[in-house]
Amino acid sequence: MAIEQMGNEPMIVANPDTVRIDAAGGTVDIEVLSTVEKYNVNAGGWVKMEPKEGETDKYLLSVEANPTLNERSIGILLSTPYGATPFVNGRLTVIQEGSVLAKISTDQEKVNFKTEGGEITVKVNSSWENWKAEVNEEAQEWCSISTEGDVLKVNATVSELETDRTAM
Repeated sequence: MAIEQMGNEPMIVANPDTVRIDAAGGTVDIEVLSTVEKYNVNAGGWVKMEPKEGETDKYLLSVEANPTLNERSIGILLSTPYGATPFVNGRLTVIQEGSVLAKISTDQEKVNFKTEGGEITVKVNSSWENWKAEVNEEAQEWCSISTEGDVLKVNATVSELETDRTAM
């Protein structure tokens, strides 16, 4: 851990000066340490940095969710107003993780029905809460599914066919 203390020279420093945040986004408290009277905060795009009510050096950094799979980063410029002497600037770097592809698995790789059909319950493990499942169009006349929490119910009607059939 490094410990630093500002001197008397003109400077603007974000504390922390780098923020890592997960793909879901969120908020982080930021403190701006400055030896100059006035400075601007220039944030845009998928980040906002607004002063906390009643505070002069404390800000709330808000980061939107990252819809992409890629990590992204942005710099927030902290600087004295245009024309101010001396010109001083600092930077806050925000690094955001990319979204994770859904991981989904079941406690059974395959379900098999006898010719009389029936219902089979399958437990689903997913990294996404709002997962969905559907049967391919060709099989919808004999196979249906429904979901309830982390359970997938698979129903098959009686088969009058000589050959087997498959749904996905």
